[in-house]
Amino acid sequence: MGALVRIFVGCAFIGHALTFPAYAEGQDKKKIDLNEMVCRSDPILGSRLAKRRTCMTRAQWIEQRALDRQSIERVQRSACGTLEKSNC
Repeated sequence: MGALVRIFVGCAFIGHALTFPAYAEGQDKKKIDLNEMVCRSDPILGSRLAKRRTCMTRAQWIEQRALDRQSIERVQRSACGTLEKSNC
């Protein structure tokens, strides 16, 4: 049982390091430029081939991620699970 717990904790730690590369070992010494442009290609829903390319600075990506998270939390807290005001 103890070995399973150690494996689970080890996997969780590795997953955390992979999810947040800035906190990964050896990355904390490098400075991250928040003004660096980063482009990302996201698939368009309903299409197998089309992709949408979005370019923003690292600071803008961080802000967008926070706004997305706030929207998700607001929907999860609402009584009906929608953004529209209704009486369910």
